[in-house]
Amino acid sequence: MGSSGINAEYMGSSGINAEYMGSSGINAEYMGQTFEDGVDGWSERNGITPVRDCTYSYEGTCSLRFDSAWGRNFESADPQWDPSEYPYVCFAYRVPRATQLNMLVHTTGSAMQGWKSIGSNRALYDQDCPYSYPRIGFMEPGLQQDDEWHYYCYDIRQTGADMINSLIWHWPGGDCSATYPYHSGSADAAVHTFWIDAFAITDSLPVGYEINGTH
Repeated sequence: MGSSGINAEYMGSSGINAEYMGSSGINAEYMGQTFEDGVDGWSERNGITPVRDCTYSYEGTCSLRFDSAWGRNFESADPQWDPSEYPYVCFAYRVPRATQLNMLVHTTGSAMQGWKSIGSNRALYDQDCPYSYPRIGFMEPGLQQDDEWHYYCYDIRQTGADMINSLIWHWPGGDCSATYPYHSGSADAAVHTFWIDAFAITDSLPVGYEINGTH
């Protein structure tokens, strides 16, 4: 159990199970990812390949490391993720200072079809920086960039998306790139590396967790 005190019943393989699987087609590969045995289906996107890292973890012994703000959870999934059935995406994260990080989803079945941004960087949000893909949500109050572990849940229904067939991490881009420049994950990878753990798409929040609270 991590520093947030989230009950272990809802963390990892002990809590995310077939009870949360339904007609949306999201299966066990996307539920309760703990990265103890591998990368749990995450894959390369835009040249950045997430890797299992047993140096740091929120729970257990391992987490998933990204050397820049790219990495694919799923893409062009069929069946798709139905937010009305599984409204929450929850994960532990460790993000160093000045890391540009954005969640990108591809929405279908609505007027907002296409790639859309869900922001996480408070400084970018406060400056009203245009994103390289239209922003349809923000992870209030912003992911903490202090190189410590935190736990966060986001209600994807806030975006208004009907169906989602892709979820990746993404560099925000936009007109603030001079202040928050793109980093490929090579020469300055250490500054822009981040980690996640205990990743889940689920229909229930952990006991005691409040959306937009501090964790």
